[in-house]
Amino acid sequence: MAEDAADDFGDHVAVLLGRTPEQVLDRGVDAEDGLDLLECQQLPKLRRPADLAGALAPGAAGVRPRPAMPTLTVRPCRTCPDGVCEVNRQRCYRCLHPDVPPPACKCCGVGVSYVSGYCRVCHPRLGIPESCRSCLAWTAERLRGMCNPCYQYAHHHNIGVCATCKRRVAVREGVCRLCRIQASLVPRPYWLPKDLTVAARTGHQLFLYLTMPALPLDAPPPPPPRPTPGPSLVPWRPPAWRQLRWCDPPRDMTRARITTGAPVDPGFAAYLRGELDRHASLRGWPTWMHDRASWTVGLLARVHPGDEPIKASTVLSFAGTTTSYSITRVLEFLAGLGLLDDDRPDVLGGWITARLADVHPAIRAETDAWISILRHGGPRRRPRAEATIRQKIDYIAPFLLDISTRHASLREVTATEITAWLQGRRAAAYQLLAIRDLFKTLHQQRIVFTNPTRDLHPGSAPKTIPTPITPDALQAVAHAAAADPALHMTVALIGVHGLYPHQARQLPLDAIDLHNGRLAHDHRNRPLDEFTRNAAIGYLAHRYRRWPTTTNPYLLVNHITAHTVRPVSSQWMLHLFADLPVTPWQLREDRLLEEAAHADGDPLHLAAMFGLGPQASLRYITALTSSNSINPEEPRHSHGSSGAGAPARRTASQSYTAAAGAAKPRAGLADGGVAQHPGLRTSRYRQPTTRRPP
Repeated sequence: MAEDAADDFGDHVAVLLGRTPEQVLDRGVDAEDGLDLLECQQLPKLRRPADLAGALAPGAAGVRPRPAMPTLTVRPCRTCPDGVCEVNRQRCYRCLHPDVPPPACKCCGVGVSYVSGYCRVCHPRLGIPESCRSCLAWTAERLRGMCNPCYQYAHHHNIGVCATCKRRVAVREGVCRLCRIQASLVPRPYWLPKDLTVAARTGHQLFLYLTMPALPLDAPPPPPPRPTPGPSLVPWRPPAWRQLRWCDPPRDMTRARITTGAPVDPGFAAYLRGELDRHASLRGWPTWMHDRASWTVGLLARVHPGDEPIKASTVLSFAGTTTSYSITRVLEFLAGLGLLDDDRPDVLGGWITARLADVHPAIRAETDAWISILRHGGPRRRPRAEATIRQKIDYIAPFLLDISTRHASLREVTATEITAWLQGRRAAAYQLLAIRDLFKTLHQQRIVFTNPTRDLHPGSAPKTIPTPITPDALQAVAHAAAADPALHMTVALIGVHGLYPHQARQLPLDAIDLHNGRLAHDHRNRPLDEFTRNAAIGYLAHRYRRWPTTTNPYLLVNHITAHTVRPVSSQWMLHLFADLPVTPWQLREDRLLEEAAHADGDPLHLAAMFGLGPQASLRYITALTSSNSINPEEPRHSHGSSGAGAPARRTASQSYTAAAGAAKPRAGLADGGVAQHPGLRTSRYRQPTTRRPP
């Protein structure tokens, strides 16, 4: 009997350690094997060998808890129909040991053991539908009698008595997983915390734990309802008088949390919630973004009365927390309501101060009057863009630094000194324009007596010669556009229709008319070619899948502007072309050179086609006629015949389509060269032979 008990005990320990019973009885078990103490204590109460008693005793040093996951293959017993074979056996436990009573399950402590100490319910390989021992969910995928979420929950938390349902299960902060799920099912405002005791009053909602298959990515989602914003639910007017504060220290919201207390001004808090819901419906915010903004606005409304504007520094203090509060969206929302006191540091002002730090203080004071008009405008001048201001400061900063070494005021500067300083400089024309703007403004403001730049003329700025795109670069652009819907659409707008990069970024969504096949922009209305139409269809489908609730009025959007009313930035467009050998401006120049070749050097046709001025049209015509690399045997695109007997030409969209088609098989790239395709555009243009008939 002792030998049978030792053999049976060795079988159970062998399953836990992944060894054979003979290896367990010969080598024994030490602390480094990492047996679970609870599993060892729940093994059959049989007489153990003496060499195993010390290692398996409770409190043995070095024993690490580890869940036992036997690698078993479930096989039916050959003797009884409802049994499961033991490890490396062909019969079940009852048939192998008919005289020994089966031990209890080592997980639940009840039931009849089938193999390795598990009962039918707790067995990890028997897919019998049963309810989870922890959350009571009906499931066929269990591990130790629990569903996978409850097993992970019990693995990270200790066993205790739940304060809500009084059951002895795994708890976190005194509450089990089932009571937490019930608390999340009860409707509540977004800004209020969960009530973990609600299950004691409402009971538990039982559910099924099923593994749902993932939906295919190409399945079109159902069309969401168009947001219909309504008026604010709570009318509120800002007070006519505001109470000045003697002491207004900055607020730190890093440790702010929603409490059960009422806000300082309940009417103001209700007004903010109603306006936030309306703003979210107008912008098409998703649920997660609305929840985060509601949480932030709820915290701000609790500490701000209606007569106190909300400072931007208070909203930015949320950035010090680990929780996302949608700070940018909240700042835009409060600024739209006129409730934001923007006390953020002046980034442009700090950059100007650092750029002109070494200028003489008196000259700097005189320059500040010009900078103020550039930034904020004047009686007859509009404010300039930030990029324009930075460019003018970069042009004029070297001049101010040089003048500061000889003069203490701009009134002492003469025209001779300005002319001598501009000699030999590459950007002399642009620097003189900035200096003229400075002295003209100071003369109008009565800061200087005369304008020394009155008789100085910058002359013509150095002109660049537009160059065409090489076939290799064209093929790289077409291949990259085939994999990126946004780049595909941008290439179609700039490389086919010749739009400026800023016009492509600000193109409205309704400019693309797929039903009538037209592209309406400004005062031009053009037909949609096949390349642009396919690009628009692909990009609109991508935009709908990526941002189904966006209400942005512009065609091109990204993850930052999708839920705003702003166009994409120039940095975003530069990022699209970052890995390509061309820029958006080079792509447009290539398109205009192409059209100039098809128009046989007609500047009027080029001006009417793309809305260019006389000088800009002549710039492309001059670059075309002065080029010596013209191949008359392989013409480029055409909008008509250039003469009798002229061969057929491809349009810009046909060239991109052909380049993309040639890039897909990559047949010509095997030997390291570029695949030759009749649709690839060459770097040479057709020499205009005859004028088109009027």
